[in-house]
Amino acid sequence: MKTSKHLIETCTTFFKHYDALEDCFDRYTFERSSNKNAVIKFTKALDNWVSDTEEYTQALVSQFADSLVLTNPKAIEQMLSSFAGELSRQLQDVLASWKESPAFYCSFTIKNKMSQDLFEIEDMLTGKTYHLYSPGVQRLQEKPESRDATYLALVMSNGECLQAIGMIHFSRLTAEDITFLCQVIGEEMFDAAGLTGVLTSHPMGLHYFDFQASTKEIKRNGHTFAIWYASFKNISYTFDQDCWIHDNRGKVASYTLESASDAMRAVSSDVSLWENLSYAGMRVFKLDGEWIVMAQHREAFDVLVRLLCLKEPEKVTRVALSLALHLERTEARLPWAPFTLIPRREMKPVQDENDSSEAWNAFFGKFVEAYNNGKPFDYKKEALQLRIDHEMAKDFIEQFEKKRDFPSYEVSEEDAQYRIEGWPVPPPAKRDQFLDGVIDSNLFLLQDTWESDDAFNELSGNRWKDEIDELGLFGFMEDAFIEAFEADDGYTVCTVFLWILLHMSEQKILVRSIALETFLLFPYLQASYDLDAFVKILGELVYNLFCRTSLCNITQRVKREERERGLYTVQASSFLRSIITPIS
Repeated sequence: MKTSKHLIETCTTFFKHYDALEDCFDRYTFERSSNKNAVIKFTKALDNWVSDTEEYTQALVSQFADSLVLTNPKAIEQMLSSFAGELSRQLQDVLASWKESPAFYCSFTIKNKMSQDLFEIEDMLTGKTYHLYSPGVQRLQEKPESRDATYLALVMSNGECLQAIGMIHFSRLTAEDITFLCQVIGEEMFDAAGLTGVLTSHPMGLHYFDFQASTKEIKRNGHTFAIWYASFKNISYTFDQDCWIHDNRGKVASYTLESASDAMRAVSSDVSLWENLSYAGMRVFKLDGEWIVMAQHREAFDVLVRLLCLKEPEKVTRVALSLALHLERTEARLPWAPFTLIPRREMKPVQDENDSSEAWNAFFGKFVEAYNNGKPFDYKKEALQLRIDHEMAKDFIEQFEKKRDFPSYEVSEEDAQYRIEGWPVPPPAKRDQFLDGVIDSNLFLLQDTWESDDAFNELSGNRWKDEIDELGLFGFMEDAFIEAFEADDGYTVCTVFLWILLHMSEQKILVRSIALETFLLFPYLQASYDLDAFVKILGELVYNLFCRTSLCNITQRVKREERERGLYTVQASSFLRSIITPIS
């Protein structure tokens, strides 16, 4: 069915009016200190957490700046008054109509495709339905990674339907996830003004939404992994230190179930639950004025409630594991703070006792501001003033510029056949985490144990036993990649390799294909390697570390030439999949 000519003309006119007024939006925003400061603050926050993605950052900031005006009738009225002398009567009438029907943020799913570019959508938080005209949403339906997803857009009515302004975000978040996100970053504003109030006050919510674009549910033994938790006023239970790990911090405490007693096993006959307690993630938090009971799948949560002799709670909250981990990584305060889901190493640079995190943050902020404005930056002078190590500061700048200044990688006709289809390509908002390595990235659920390390040592003939005893399997794996590639590159390549390998675990994948996708994700690698040299290093490393051990399956003997050109296939073994799972 075709969209009516009249509706297309109405929508086209709306965009023409928006384009004609866009300069006024920008001028209004930067002539008012509150709006200007909000935009600058958001830009700095993105620079701190999201790098190598200038186009993405600009799109987010532009949408946020527009929303400060278009969602606020008072701001539209002020803009109309300020620019009345330079606007045509038609554009003045447009602003007057927008004042009566301002824009709003809408998280939605598609109920029905009505015609080309025209959709019936349902607001996930209010249940209201609308008609939305959006060529952008149409394009998202044509890609498997963004088809039938959860969407978020700044929308406005043209009198006949809604139209999206700026970026259209997509993810796999549920309504409960979005509510949790809003309550974490702006609970009071969410209660008072809903999603629009939160995102115009706390625009990092847009980034959190984008971060979930490639999220895939983790399932094991019939359980879907997520964070299940509920609040209780009081718990009367003795946490035996033979079974529970205690973390006491004054008036607050955390208890993590590590081993099950016979009495505990009597609560549930599910043997797999008690044999895989690390997957269950059963924890109890004693906080100021409340207790929180948590587990990583619903059966484990229900068992934990019975174990603690508690009544079934009225409200149980389910949150995507990857969302909770990312919120923690960006230092948001979650309901169970000051405790975290997974112990993390510091994300700031290593500092001596004279270097504070505040000093490094100030240095990063000044450098990024100078970089974005094309101004010179005296890093030695700034480092001296802030009392931080100038060599570390220099290294930071070199790495930053190295990664920012490279154009996208151009795939040759010969290599085009090696592209991988169907894997969750991480959006720009998420790619920074791949620079942190497997252990610190929060992209994987690591379930290696002493027993799994021993099993790997046995299967690899104890070739790397000393290293694994010291570093653990994944620490050793990262070191192997760091030794093969340049140090920081090793973290990135290792993380991307495992990400693709595990997400495509049902298929056999050419090593050359993984190398090619890595170059496309991180084109700055061209500075140190051409593709063939990169493939040769990766091909030899994967063959020795993964294929000659228990980590990857191969179907036949691999010749040296095939190793050097990456023209052999690998598939994650059941052993590897049992100790690491991608969580987002």
